[in-house]
Amino acid sequence: MNFKKLIYQAVNSTYHDFKMLNGLKFYKNYKTFIKNNQIISNYSQILELLKVIDNLLSQETGFENNLEKLQDSFLSCLEIMVTLDKYSDLVTVNKNYLNNFVVRLYGKYHQQFLEFKTPQLTNWITTTFNEGTELNNLNEYLKTYKELSEIIKVSFLELSIEDNYEKKAFFWDLEKHLPILQLLINLTNMAINQGEK
Repeated sequence: MNFKKLIYQAVNSTYHDFKMLNGLKFYKNYKTFIKNNQIISNYSQILELLKVIDNLLSQETGFENNLEKLQDSFLSCLEIMVTLDKYSDLVTVNKNYLNNFVVRLYGKYHQQFLEFKTPQLTNWITTTFNEGTELNNLNEYLKTYKELSEIIKVSFLELSIEDNYEKKAFFWDLEKHLPILQLLINLTNMAINQGEK
């Protein structure tokens, strides 16, 4: 099953966004990497790209938010690939992703959920975190990913320009998950269509 092809499509879509940050063209490591890498097709390129992003983040480029978002996307794709290589099992990939999603967001923002007033998302995360919900097959993961994507999108309607920095950071963290959720939806759909459960 050619999961890697879909993953590299997502990686290169993100890489395209990276290459569109024209304001970075004056940074030597950015310019050199793009010149030497038309597409991303292996682990070492992703790791090298992450080093370039780390270097750019250590400087005051004015693109910190964009770079952090791209960095998260590349790291998530890499994590999915490594898990697939280790287990050859999409259910394990899905389980790891959801556990990490819940632990990271709940762990970072659990004291602010009521203040942020995102009842659907709060309920979903606290239920998953507190009850340790176990999903048993790919159809359940697919349904969960679609629900979570919609909840995140609906939650954005609660954000306004007057909100404090912490609430905006929360939504920024949430937004980073949408491309990865779409990738996992595509991978899970592919597996289901090819007869996996």
